[in-house]
Amino acid sequence: MVTRAEVLRNAGRYVTVQSWTPLVDEHVFSASNPDHTFHSIYTRGSEYDTFPYCYGGNDSVTGFLNRVQNSTCPGGRDRCPQNGHTFRRRGTKHWYDPPPEGLGYGYNVPRNLAGIDCSAFVSRCWGIARRNTVALSRMCLHIERSELRSGDILNWSGHHVRIFEEWSGLRMRVYEASGSYGRVVHHDVDWDDRYTPMSPFPQFRLLRPAATPVSSPDPVFEVEIRGSGDVNVVDAVFGNMSVNVRVSGTGPVRVSWTPGQALSPGRYTLTLRALNRVAGQSFVDERSYDFIVDF
Repeated sequence: MVTRAEVLRNAGRYVTVQSWTPLVDEHVFSASNPDHTFHSIYTRGSEYDTFPYCYGGNDSVTGFLNRVQNSTCPGGRDRCPQNGHTFRRRGTKHWYDPPPEGLGYGYNVPRNLAGIDCSAFVSRCWGIARRNTVALSRMCLHIERSELRSGDILNWSGHHVRIFEEWSGLRMRVYEASGSYGRVVHHDVDWDDRYTPMSPFPQFRLLRPAATPVSSPDPVFEVEIRGSGDVNVVDAVFGNMSVNVRVSGTGPVRVSWTPGQALSPGRYTLTLRALNRVAGQSFVDERSYDFIVDF
């Protein structure tokens, strides 16, 4: 199982890692063409604590550290522009993509350069087998901008994906494995309409009561929970006591509960915890509903 908080903790482990020093800072992809030697921005003899980007890469933190200690060149970006290469062409994606857009080295790029790309980063933070941005889209619910919560993603299918943390004023704080930066970063970005908000977590919607305060001493609560896979209610807590709820439907499910006895006027909290089982992982979330009884 994975929670939203665990996704952020996983992401943070890639932003700052154990210090490492490259033993090698270049890789010759073609001995017959000197322009086809990748010169990493992570230079031999220098010390770093960042995690390099590599298009097609899927290294864990431990795997990455082992690779650089065994003389694998770190990814990032090419520090030496050849033949007027633009900034874009210095990225590892240019070395991966087929001609004429790229140099055509495909999987030889992540085989010979250590690092991780954007969708592999999300997959590892979610604890699932590697999926590309298209496959990530298929396993998630497409949600509204206002529904974004920590651990969800902003996905430009076929191009790039980011992990949402929180709103920072009018901007968004995200984690991403960035080809432009050449590393995993945690920073603020502007809203971009090319990206679609998506979530693998269960989504909650309160149906009843529609408003508070509640005038009935024995109110009925009804919550709709939807997900991209199999949704199950884990538990329900009223105040500090576990309660039994009635669950109906399959997609979405409806959860109903009534106290079964008259409540005294006052403030109460009902908390529901549910999971969405998809892609071999259980994504767990909870939602608390505060209400006032006044009659």
